[in-house]
Amino acid sequence: MLVRFPIMTAVIAMMATGLYADDDAKVKLGPEEMVKIVKSVEPSLVMVELSLRFDKGDAPSGGGWRELCPNCGTYHGGSDGEKYVKEERPAVVEGYLIDGRTVITKDNQIHPRFIDKIQVRGGGEAVDINSISWGKTCPMLTLHLAEPLPNAKPLVFDTSLEGPYFTVMGQMANGEWTVSVNGLSRVVSHTRDGRTFMAARPAAGVVVNREGKPVTILMREELPAGDDWCRAPDAWEMIDADETKKCMDSFGATVKQNLLHAHLTFRSPKKDQTESMYDFRGDDETVATDLHSIAVLLPNDLVMVPVGLKKSATARLKRIRLNLPNGETSDAEFVGSLEDYGAIIARLTSSVADNSGVRLVDSPLRGLRNDLLLEAHVTMRGEQRVEYLNRTRLTGFERRWKNQLFPSFSSEKENHYIFDADGRLVALGMERRKLVGDDNYWSDETVFMPADLLATIIGDLDNHIDPNNIPLTEEEENRIAWLGVELQPLDAELARANEVSDMTNDGSTGGMVAYVYEGSPAAKQGLELGDILTRLFFEGQSKPVDIDASVGGYYGFRSEFPWEQLDELPEQYFDRIPKPWPSVENSVNKVLTQSGFGKKFSVELIRDGEQMRKDFIVEQSPAHYDSAAKFKHEGLGITVRNMTYELRRYYQRPKGEPGVVVSKIESGSKASVAGMKPYELVTAVNDQPVADVEEFEAQLKGISEVRLSIRRMTRERVVMVTLPEKANSESAEEAEDAAEE
Repeated sequence: MLVRFPIMTAVIAMMATGLYADDDAKVKLGPEEMVKIVKSVEPSLVMVELSLRFDKGDAPSGGGWRELCPNCGTYHGGSDGEKYVKEERPAVVEGYLIDGRTVITKDNQIHPRFIDKIQVRGGGEAVDINSISWGKTCPMLTLHLAEPLPNAKPLVFDTSLEGPYFTVMGQMANGEWTVSVNGLSRVVSHTRDGRTFMAARPAAGVVVNREGKPVTILMREELPAGDDWCRAPDAWEMIDADETKKCMDSFGATVKQNLLHAHLTFRSPKKDQTESMYDFRGDDETVATDLHSIAVLLPNDLVMVPVGLKKSATARLKRIRLNLPNGETSDAEFVGSLEDYGAIIARLTSSVADNSGVRLVDSPLRGLRNDLLLEAHVTMRGEQRVEYLNRTRLTGFERRWKNQLFPSFSSEKENHYIFDADGRLVALGMERRKLVGDDNYWSDETVFMPADLLATIIGDLDNHIDPNNIPLTEEEENRIAWLGVELQPLDAELARANEVSDMTNDGSTGGMVAYVYEGSPAAKQGLELGDILTRLFFEGQSKPVDIDASVGGYYGFRSEFPWEQLDELPEQYFDRIPKPWPSVENSVNKVLTQSGFGKKFSVELIRDGEQMRKDFIVEQSPAHYDSAAKFKHEGLGITVRNMTYELRRYYQRPKGEPGVVVSKIESGSKASVAGMKPYELVTAVNDQPVADVEEFEAQLKGISEVRLSIRRMTRERVVMVTLPEKANSESAEEAEDAAEE
């Protein structure tokens, strides 16, 4: 049954031929009675129109508006304020006129900088508002109108009216403002922690009796289990604009005292000029040498910097410096990186006078649900601090990581800090670290870390710190873990031939062992050629990691290296040549490094049709190409590196055979003019074999005529070079300095 009114459409929600009040199933409301209720309440229901705008390039967020989609039958809208600006129309929520110039509506929780204006429309007319008051414990606003609404009728409440009760609410549905009548369901619930409450369905609307007379207004899902839920709106505790301003001023001082500017500096990354074009590891963290962030001042001179640095970035961390509230600066010593969350903990080297750090809420957060809270959105854009203060509310909870209870807010998570009215920290936006082996770009997750979890972490740091995510020396920076195998990728045909399609998703995952390095963890645990490795299982992580042996995981040259065409390559392209051998940082070794040295894990494999597991502990690999000792000779214009295990495998050079590999040739240098190319081997200097860079350096001291024995795979030749006088007198220390530069 549909009844049309001048401003809105009223839809009568019915069950079969009528509507039952859920708290009294024997009481049935017929269509005529429902129409009567709508006509009685409709003049008091108004539309609150929020005209939104962008501010400094930021889109509006927050919001309590929803629209019923005619296609899928569900509600859309929520916090997508940008679409209303683009479509040049206001966001609309329901409002309830309670006297000539006062309207109650939902708390939209939008920062004022995004609101162009608020108008209230009723009876076909729209009026502006003068001021706003906020519900202290109820998610609602009181809008004080600039003038009375014509043709609108205030609600008159009588809390003594008995049930059965029904609710009347307005909302946008299928493009029209719609009023619906529903039976009020009040289900008493009891939780294990001793809370007893009534869950109201629906959770918003005017509560009326059978005759359509107003009893109260619902604004939240959980109500007191007794009779206290039935109170007139004028009994609700409100905070007016003047009181709110005082609270926000005090809050601003709390934020400046406890949310500090942190400046992190890093060593420049060791980005080898010959690195493969297929290495896509670079991101802001791996290339930056400066990072400005917000740090939370904690008790006992601790600070927490909520930045999710990867191990490769933390390894280069040199210094942490804080701008203190008194205007001074202080260094902070690195304490550790949180294992489960994206943050580092540091300790100030100089104490902050008269400050014990941010105070934490010490009571259960459930008691704060729907309360008016304070929110600070603080970011660093370069060295400029950007800060916005607002009001917010705790909207609910959900079980997430390790069964921890996390609060939900209408605001974003990253760079948002929630406080109560007394200036105590309630929660802060925090990135949860990815699981080992999770490289999905879209899998980043942020949560609001509750104060009780933060207190647990800082009270027991030793059990929440990742011992592998730490600053390292330059020599240690390129360390990686290894299993000690080379894997051949599977495909559907190979998987079916080996009857492992069901274990490898028809060959899309898994790898067949093609080589086992002598002395490696794989060799010690008896892995054999032909074994098919399927998954890695890490201690403390329930989700296994599928092994990916695809070529793209190796960062090496994807096809046979064009040695025969190397002479045709101009020297300006030398730095762009990919490495001809598979990088030791393949997909398996990369995951092992990510897990951390000393971590226990097992490898699932299939051998001759039998499924089994082998247990391992993550071990550091021997020196590899990127970490090998190197030497730069200015006179020749080349840099050479020691042969490492993966290079000996590629060049088929057993241990004991001489040779160093050319890793870089300077444009226009003596070596380039003589026809030397990157990745060739120098096996002898003046007919004296060289086993490493130290012997190479020693053989070049004090000579002007150099005879270099060069090996390009199986072909050998001799290169003659005359060195300049400066190179002959260059000391080992000068050469070392040049190599570092």
